[in-house]
Amino acid sequence: MKVSISILFANNNPNTFFVFDSKITACLTMIPSVLFQTRMIMNWGLLECHIWDLEDKRISPLSYLIASGIHMFYLPIVSVAVSFSIAYSIFGWKFDSFWDTILFSIMLTVSNLQFGKMLIATMQTYQAVVGFYSAYSYLSLVVSGSFINPANIPSYLHWIMYTSLSFWGVSGVQLSTLEHSDIGNKNCLTLISCIAYNPNVIAHLTGYTVLTTAQKSMFALCFAAILLVLVEYCLLLKKVSQRCNYKRVDVDKADSNSNDINNNGNDISHVTHI
Repeated sequence: MKVSISILFANNNPNTFFVFDSKITACLTMIPSVLFQTRMIMNWGLLECHIWDLEDKRISPLSYLIASGIHMFYLPIVSVAVSFSIAYSIFGWKFDSFWDTILFSIMLTVSNLQFGKMLIATMQTYQAVVGFYSAYSYLSLVVSGSFINPANIPSYLHWIMYTSLSFWGVSGVQLSTLEHSDIGNKNCLTLISCIAYNPNVIAHLTGYTVLTTAQKSMFALCFAAILLVLVEYCLLLKKVSQRCNYKRVDVDKADSNSNDINNNGNDISHVTHI
């Protein structure tokens, strides 16, 4: 059955859309998470430059969180929109699925970069941040469903997919693309072709429908993005509080030392006068 379906996919233009073009869509969805990894270098520098402003309460953690987020995300979001616009025009894809694809790709990019921002607020060195982020990103790509069918992964390893942002982003894009494709719109002549042209059968063969739907995938990405923002905000509050306490201790010591010096000076002048 799978061989027959694969042959039909190869010899039929609508089915070729999902087999070949969906791979391109998946790549365009995942690439920004790796391509814009350099944005985290800028975010690391921003936090290092403004940590003292946060300590002195010249800026609040919330204002820094909003400003750094805009600085981190605006270029990737614009790039995602432009790249998909060009891809849809070049390949002649129908724009019915354009906005769904754009939204999933943007949410995946934002969630991954926000994960990096959270790591920056957690770890002490940028080398540790980029190492952990790179390992997580590439592991997420492996279990995203583009290279390994999710249905073939043992059930005791499903937690890896559930913690993979790439899985939720790619599954949402693939299922949304299939929903708006032309597959299944034409009349089929044989039982095999009817099965092959059934979008539900194709979605099941991808392995995604066993684990998720497009709606669940979007909810998962939104939840992950909001959770990561809240975690980063809590880490910023903790970091600022720790810095404030450390500085306050130093000031208290400096005041006590200056008082001792003044007292010693007064004692010496008094002895000299006598």
